[in-house]
Amino acid sequence: MFIILLSKQSIQLKWGKMEELESSVIEHLIEVETQASTVTLNAQQEALKIINNAKAKAETEYLAKYNEQLSKIVKEWDEKAKEISDSSEQEISKYKERINSTSQNTEAFNKLMDSIIASGLEL
Repeated sequence: MFIILLSKQSIQLKWGKMEELESSVIEHLIEVETQASTVTLNAQQEALKIINNAKAKAETEYLAKYNEQLSKIVKEWDEKAKEISDSSEQEISKYKERINSTSQNTEAFNKLMDSIIASGLEL
C-alpha cells in the first residue's frame, strides 16, 4: 500500500510539473505570437510607406509629362490659330481690294433697274 501511495504522489507531482510546463509553453507561444504580430505590423507600415512614396513619385512624373504635353499642344494650337487668323485676314483683305478696285457701271445698273421695274408694272 505504501508503494501505491508513492505512485499516486509521484503522479500528482508529475501532473503538477506538466501543468507548469504547459503554462510555460503557452506563455512562450503567446510571446512569439505577439512578436510575430509586431513584425507583421511593422512590415505592413513599411510596405504602405513604400507604396505611398511610389504613388507620389508616379503622380509627380505623370503630372510633369502631362503638363509638358499640354504645353506642347497649346503651343501648336496657338500657332495654328494664328496661321488661320493671318490667312483669313489676308483673304478678307484681298476680297476688299477686289471689291474696291472693281469699277461701278452706274449707267448699266440704272438701266437694269428701270427694266426690272418696268417689267414688274406690266404684269
